Amino acid sequence: MIHGDVYRVLKACDLALVASGTATLEAAILETPMVIVYRVSFFSYWIGKLVISVPFIGLVNLVAGEEVVPELIQGDVTPERLAQEAMGILEHDGKRRVMIKKLRALRETLGQGSASERTARIALEMIDSSPTGGETKKR
Repeated sequence: MIHGDVYRVLKACDLALVASGTATLEAAILETPMVIVYRVSFFSYWIGKLVISVPFIGLVNLVAGEEVVPELIQGDVTPERLAQEAMGILEHDGKRRVMIKKLRALRETLGQGSASERTARIALEMIDSSPTGGETKKR
């Protein structure tokens, strides 16, 4: 077992199952193929869908502007679907190579300028596209 050296572990992986969040960007920078999983309570998910409208949940896909890695969300997060997506990547070398190529391109994009600025810009775009138009209500 390896404790505390997540980057070395990710770099050694043929595939990672990654919870949605900044960990997806870390895996992408290391060019580790992945499946993004995201599952919260029904109520939290429902509220999130009302407030934010985005085409993807994973930061990797949001930053890329396309589905680079598969996302399993809510009810799709099952052992069967996880296995299906993982095996689809591991058993199809062409699919895996395309994913790595896109992850490499994403890493290069993030390396140009400030990654935090790019992520902040995406967050602002998500807020602006929300039903409230980015306006906050005063109390």
